[in-house]
Amino acid sequence: MKTSEAIPVGPGNLSSFLDYCATHGKAHDESFLPGPDFRPGPETPAFILARDDGKVEGAASLLLGGSWGRAGRGRFAILHTEGAGGSGGSGGARDAYRNLLLASARAAEGRVRELYLFLPETAAGTLAALEALGFSRERVVYGMEAPILSDMPPVAPAGWTLEAVKAEDERAVMEFVEVRNRNFKEVLGAHDASTEDVLEMLRSDTALPGGLLLLRDRNGTAHGTLFLDRDDDEGVLFVGAVTVDREVRGQGLGRFLVRSALTFGAERGFTKAFLSVNALNRSALSLYEGEGFVQERAMVCLAASVDALASLG
Repeated sequence: MKTSEAIPVGPGNLSSFLDYCATHGKAHDESFLPGPDFRPGPETPAFILARDDGKVEGAASLLLGGSWGRAGRGRFAILHTEGAGGSGGSGGARDAYRNLLLASARAAEGRVRELYLFLPETAAGTLAALEALGFSRERVVYGMEAPILSDMPPVAPAGWTLEAVKAEDERAVMEFVEVRNRNFKEVLGAHDASTEDVLEMLRSDTALPGGLLLLRDRNGTAHGTLFLDRDDDEGVLFVGAVTVDREVRGQGLGRFLVRSALTFGAERGFTKAFLSVNALNRSALSLYEGEGFVQERAMVCLAASVDALASLG
């Protein structure tokens, strides 16, 4: 019987790891899937699951730096195994996941308290295997899509304006962080962002000029945020950080932000918009559905303590 071992990714097996990610990563979650520029390090440890005959049958990679590290919650960029014929709920698959989880937990010890990942709600076997190994379901997130049909400018509620934030405007960047963070505290599992995180977003390869925005009242006070980015899929606009302060809700400001996002996309040739929302956030779901968004997928967030995973060995 051939056995499998979790081996750290290094120069000698990096190409095998990346090949596995490209082949299997999208089956679960491609949000932070390692690509050609990926290099493992202390904040991005990675492992392959290799049989004694050399065949790679699994991979894991973690995100332990940035906002994840500050929050004490590391995220799996990939956690996947073909284990025992690809049956996620089989005993062989659980053993394969156990090996990857044990190696990942040891790499995360002293850096974060918890590890989490997202899996499609339809991946019942894999969900069962990971729950048997100590993960708990934390929340469900819907991925929603809408066609971009018109570039007709939305009408702002009286006294309100939407202002693009530039990287060199330190004060505005700080305002964006403050408003975004205080509103995201209502979102289960959300992490605080830092000014460094926002500047990194503005400088990324997918950044869109004018895509980071603040919603201001007639006095110039910021009460809302919007972030628009180029999605991995061609022609798709990613819509994020749609927030409005609680004390100014009920004036149509959320709808104004969503319509502004769709107009922004239309003016730049995007044909579709994508966003994600917590399944329990009924008011946001109602808003997005009213603006033409439909559920494209449901993702389950699983979380486990590093200590519990380290004890699997």
